[in-house]
Amino acid sequence: MTSRKSERPEADWQQTGYHMEDAPCEHVTPINDQNDTGYVPGDSPDRPGGDPFDDGAVDESLRDMRSEDLSSHASDFWVGPDQAPRDAVIERARRKSTVLEKVRKKLGGGAKMGIVIAAAVVLVALAAVLLTRLAYRIDTVAVTGNSLLTAEEVVAISGIRTGDNILDLKEADVAARAREAGTQDRRRYLRSITVEKELPHRVTLNVTERVPTACFVYNGNAYVIDATGFVLEKYASGNVPELAGLIRVTGFDVSGNPFPGRPMNLRNSWQRAVYSEILVEIRAILFTDQITEINLSAEKEIYLTTADGYFVRIGPLERVHAKLRACDLVRAELIKMARHGGTIDVTTPEEPRWIPPTGVN
Repeated sequence: MTSRKSERPEADWQQTGYHMEDAPCEHVTPINDQNDTGYVPGDSPDRPGGDPFDDGAVDESLRDMRSEDLSSHASDFWVGPDQAPRDAVIERARRKSTVLEKVRKKLGGGAKMGIVIAAAVVLVALAAVLLTRLAYRIDTVAVTGNSLLTAEEVVAISGIRTGDNILDLKEADVAARAREAGTQDRRRYLRSITVEKELPHRVTLNVTERVPTACFVYNGNAYVIDATGFVLEKYASGNVPELAGLIRVTGFDVSGNPFPGRPMNLRNSWQRAVYSEILVEIRAILFTDQITEINLSAEKEIYLTTADGYFVRIGPLERVHAKLRACDLVRAELIKMARHGGTIDVTTPEEPRWIPPTGVN
């Protein structure tokens, strides 16, 4: 029986590099194939001992790098240039584990106790915050200084409610709400609110109101203003009872139509300054009830009319306090002397004069 090898004497399959067993092939130069050697484990007639390096098809330089541990990847061959040897990695992990275990043993129960204490501190702090918020609830809101607005109106404008935390209450917010109270109804009489906290439960709102002080007539309507010229009310000019007790101002050079809830507009800035300042001085001398009219129709000249019929020439605004004081003293003496009416001239307060009415000596 002829072997397969004898049937193809001219082309040995191991030397040509072909693995085909059925057809002959042309002879080619052997290739250096390191990946496909055709090696079968065990002995064979062609490669005794089954060593793939004996057939000449594998690079001889790889012979020294052979390892019995190729399948387990356990040799240094499988360790990259930047990696520590496997035994070193294992040893380092073992040492780290040992150090951690020693630390745990040293801490022991102390670490657990520290955690417990820290948790307790946090719980106590949270409880304190909760109790504080519950303990400082507002249950009383008092109002002082109001005469035109009711306490309920003031509290509503402030935005404060019972049950709110007094520690969260911000005075600036309340003051802003007072400024933005609006122009409708009675809210325009509110000028400002200040807050006084009385821990733990009470808040007092101190109110400053816009007080009706004077009135003036313009385009057939009467307007009520406070001491700053802020318009509070508008009436038909015939409603005189509504204006009782207010000082009448004449001579205002008004610009536009006055509107309640807004400052009046004057073309003459001198009139606005004079109006506010002379009202302050009249109040300071307790002369308010005695003055019924302020006349500002003449430039740089102020004239007053008293309730008992005296016409007072003040002149310029300078030294107005001394002038008003002189007027009050002269008026008191004239009343004692039964001399009524006429003009009291205090343009020079040190030398006041009385000019009797026409026809009176």
